[in-house]
Amino acid sequence: MMLGKFLTIDGFQMPNPVPGTFNDDPNPVENVFHTESGRRMTNIVRLNRYSFSCTFNCTSMMKERILNFCMKPSVNITVNGVSHKGTLRTNGSSALVENSEYCRGTNGLWVVPVVFEEE
Repeated sequence: MMLGKFLTIDGFQMPNPVPGTFNDDPNPVENVFHTESGRRMTNIVRLNRYSFSCTFNCTSMMKERILNFCMKPSVNITVNGVSHKGTLRTNGSSALVENSEYCRGTNGLWVVPVVFEEE
């Protein structure tokens, strides 16, 4: 999936995620309760809540930009022309690519996993 021209965060054009890591899925929001007899009761609050996870290979400057987006209470994300408002968070820790600290013009190349959940 080539998302480079289709994925923006707060109007900023994002690079392509690592191939094979962009997973989007509309998830329902549900409250699950159990009765005294052990029966499961589900209250569906909202259907098709949009979320995705992906991983970016990026420079140290792009890593800082992504981490700044993750610290905001909410962001506007556009995927393939459809806008969504929600939270962007890191999904694990960022990893420095081996020996990339020697690349000129950057403090290394990074692997940054993120997850987005629509409000």
